[in-house]
Amino acid sequence: MQTIFSIVMASNGSAQVDGKSIVNDDAIFEIARGAHAKNAELRAVIKADAAVPHGRVIHVLDILKQAGVSKIAFGVTPISPMVPLPTPSSPPP
Repeated sequence: MQTIFSIVMASNGSAQVDGKSIVNDDAIFEIARGAHAKNAELRAVIKADAAVPHGRVIHVLDILKQAGVSKIAFGVTPISPMVPLPTPSSPPP
């Protein structure tokens, strides 16, 4: 049975694990280690706001690996396609 371990990271520095707020990213280690001990098939999904620094996401990725979680995916929020900018009209003759 596959279990999903959900991590949501907000641009304001807050984070949630499985819908529960955590004090900081380092708190993920104990929670992930315990969840992995209960289910070796644990799959983590990291979903971060676009404004979350890359280094913070990598830090959480490293924490998960240290906790023994090797199945990690990234959740994405689809964005609408970019609307093409209007082309400038030709200047009058």
